[in-house]
Amino acid sequence: MSGRALTAEGAIAAGATVTVVPEPTRGRAAAYRSGSTDEYGVFVLRGVPPGRYTVFTYYEEAPCDYYDDGALLTCRAFGKTVDVAESGQSNVEVRTPPGY
Repeated sequence: MSGRALTAEGAIAAGATVTVVPEPTRGRAAAYRSGSTDEYGVFVLRGVPPGRYTVFTYYEEAPCDYYDDGALLTCRAFGKTVDVAESGQSNVEVRTPPGY
């Protein structure tokens, strides 16, 4: 999975964290992925298993505890849903929550 992260205002989100959370989360802890953006806001996360994911980006602290299904609703509100196919590639653009 690759893509670009922007701030809520549309600026490049250099040095941001990008997190990929599986849907559903239960029983898929090994499918979580995180990485950082480069100076252009670009990220690449390798080895994401097939399935549906919520992708979100932030600086320093995540807007929710993404291992807690109840709290994950906050992250889903700022994230993008992405389907990853077997041997496929996904490209996504995500934005940080307002105020990040």
